[in-house]
Amino acid sequence: MRVSLVQTLSAPEGGDNLAAIRSAVNEAKGDVLVFPELFLTGYTTDTEIHERTSDGHERWRAQLKEISADSGKWLMIGAPYPTAKGLMNVIWVFSPEGDEKVYEKLHLADFGVFNEANAFVPGDSGCMVDIGGFRFGLSICYDMFFPELYRRYALMGADVLVCASASPMKSKGPFDKVLPARAVENTCYMLFVNHIGEQGSFEFFGGSRAISPIGYEMSNCEDATHCIIEVELSRKELERAREGRPTLRDHRGDLDWGSAV
Repeated sequence: MRVSLVQTLSAPEGGDNLAAIRSAVNEAKGDVLVFPELFLTGYTTDTEIHERTSDGHERWRAQLKEISADSGKWLMIGAPYPTAKGLMNVIWVFSPEGDEKVYEKLHLADFGVFNEANAFVPGDSGCMVDIGGFRFGLSICYDMFFPELYRRYALMGADVLVCASASPMKSKGPFDKVLPARAVENTCYMLFVNHIGEQGSFEFFGGSRAISPIGYEMSNCEDATHCIIEVELSRKELERAREGRPTLRDHRGDLDWGSAV
């Protein structure tokens, strides 16, 4: 099973980025392609995103389903997504067979330069996708700083933790620290794909990378304007990691934390 992490420039217009998605699908070798947070429209929390999503949603769906079906590849695309609760910041998943899944970002960044609550409402649950004998647990950007989500995924059988991100330069240090930690503590692959370049007032650091289940950095795009990381997933590597450091086996779900405080 091969996964392609796509770090490339995203223009602030959905149609342009559909063309970028088609181009990446033709270039990448993976069975699964993963794109950054809100890649479809470019990262924005402007309230105009509501109108753009309303106008473009069904057209985007039709074209993304067509791209996935024609290429025979799974797509995981960061996108805005309308729901009965309001507009969500999601990873929109398409299978070559025409199936769809949606992961709705649980933790909206609403501090400092971030104002995602201005445009979006948060999701209520995680999302896992089974592809080619591997189980993928999905997340978006600020979710990375809530380790309980990733432990829950791992305990539910995840093999691969995916984070689609729109992380600016100021966030590089914190992400550099927590990404390998999420891999090691859960003995899962950690796949991180981030925006690169400038969008509005943000300058994104790139740094898309693949991390092994023992925390070893397999590949890193660093600040390349266009980079596709090809990751070969291995069940044997997962098994060795879990035998060598059995954190999931030794997880104490029986503890009564109430008596300790």
